[in-house]
Amino acid sequence: MQYLSCRLSIGGNILGGLRTRQAPCKSLIFAGETGRDLLLRRLKLTMWECNPKLLRVYDAIELQRNNVNIMLNEDAGRSTFLAILAAECPDIVFIDTLISFHSADESKQAEMSGLYRFLLKAAHACDCAIVCNHHTRKRNNKNPTATLGQDDVIGTSAGVRLAANVFIAEQEADTFGEDEYPAVWVKNVKSWDAKLPPFSVKFYRDQWSGKLDYAVSWGDTAAAEERSAKSRMRRLITDTPENAVLTVEQVAASLATSADNARKLLEKAVSYHDVERISLPDGAGAKAGWRVLRNSRSAAGGNS
Repeated sequence: MQYLSCRLSIGGNILGGLRTRQAPCKSLIFAGETGRDLLLRRLKLTMWECNPKLLRVYDAIELQRNNVNIMLNEDAGRSTFLAILAAECPDIVFIDTLISFHSADESKQAEMSGLYRFLLKAAHACDCAIVCNHHTRKRNNKNPTATLGQDDVIGTSAGVRLAANVFIAEQEADTFGEDEYPAVWVKNVKSWDAKLPPFSVKFYRDQWSGKLDYAVSWGDTAAAEERSAKSRMRRLITDTPENAVLTVEQVAASLATSADNARKLLEKAVSYHDVERISLPDGAGAKAGWRVLRNSRSAAGGNS
């Protein structure tokens, strides 16, 4: 969100060539969780270019400290929001996250429907796009292969039904501590227009400029599934009691992957001292098992 706002403020190539904006756009960020100070510190660390005149941040904590009502389900907060949009004339508004800017009950359809309809009217009246960042439920451990969809958005379905586009973004777990910046997979689960294909965004540090940049990969679902299996393997080990024994069959069934892939994941876990290979008696012969050493990585000073 912050990177896109920076890119829009100076124009040019947006999201790996998905859009090219020759004329810079003005963005507003209503920051409810990060706050202005963290956004500014991130800007320094990443060295992202931006036009400060075309990127404005409104901090929920700072507004509340100054007794400014910004609750979007209350008349006073809506008046404040509309006044800010009228004064700033933005092209796009990011609300991060939506729950930080309302006090409605997210399980009640009537309350949330009124909030989203207000945002729709505000977008139309101020001629801008409004992006609401929201949370999803956690992945179901009983069905680890199920991908997140629009039904996993927390609260009522009002926002999903009224929004023009709904995207689900899920960051890969840093399975073995190998990636400094894990990839984020994005899926367009609802659209009033043609849906975008799934894509991933991966940040990297440019070795010459030191700036943090990102690369976009489109529609690589096979690689996504493989990395998702690694992420679930990391969670499986974390959730398994220490000294418990795993088998290839158990891991394959838990991760909904092939036995060969399960064996490769277990052998990789051995190299990081997450598990150790042992022999299990099986009739006349013996088969392999893997004992969980959950605390060994932290004890060895590795990434947990």
